[in-house]
Order: sequence, then structure tokens, then C-alpha cells
Amino acid sequence: MSQIWRVSLAGRIGALVVPVVGGLGGWLGGGPAGAAIVGLLGLGAWWRWAMWPAVELAGDRVVVRNPLGTREVPLREVSEVSTGYGGLAIVTRDRQRVVAWAVQKSNAATWMKREVRADRVAAAIRAAARKSPRRKGA
Repeated sequence: MSQIWRVSLAGRIGALVVPVVGGLGGWLGGGPAGAAIVGLLGLGAWWRWAMWPAVELAGDRVVVRNPLGTREVPLREVSEVSTGYGGLAIVTRDRQRVVAWAVQKSNAATWMKREVRADRVAAAIRAAARKSPRRKGA
């Protein structure tokens, strides 16, 4: 069974500001055609940057889907998972760092030592990594 975490609802709704404002600017600069072009480009960017990113715990691996690419990390290779404003950082045994943009922790939550969704996602990945059989010789 897999678990998927995406950009929060607030983040997805907030990101809609880009195509809306862009469409309004296009309307002012080029009329309906300009609004349509800028609005459609903005919606494409919104989809790729707000709807596409995800972190999936899928069987024996973590799949990190960011706007610029997708990476898979075998659970047996996960050595650390930490949270931050830039995303969820997954560090492998050979010190490679994969950052998942979909799940972030605000600086305010960090300063106030509040547990948020990012902490729960990190804990779920750590728990799955602990249960994963390690490579021979590791």
C-alpha cells in the first residue's frame, strides 16, 4: 500500500494567485487574447508547481516528484529525513540529498517547536526505512 503527500490545500489555492494576476495583467496589456495566453501559461505553471509535486511512500521506496524532476530513493538507502522551509530532505547512506518540495515546514513552526504535517511525513518515512531490509554488508 502506498501513501502520497501533496502540496497542502492552502498552498495549492494560494498558488492560483499567479495565473489569476497574470490573466488580469494580460487583459490590461493585450485584451482578451493576452489574458487567455497569459492565463493559460499561468495555469500550466500552477499545475506543474502546485499540483504535480508529491512524496510517495511506495512499497520499498520513496518517490519524490518535484516540478523539475522525479527521484526514487530505496528505503534501505535512507539514513536521515529532516524537515525545513525548503522541503523534506531525505539523505541516503552515501550522503546524497533529495529534497521533496511538496512537504515543507515553516520557520515559524520550527521556532515554536510545533509538530506539523511535515514532521508526521518525515516520521512515516523514517519508520518505513527502519522496517526495510538493509543491503548485505551495509
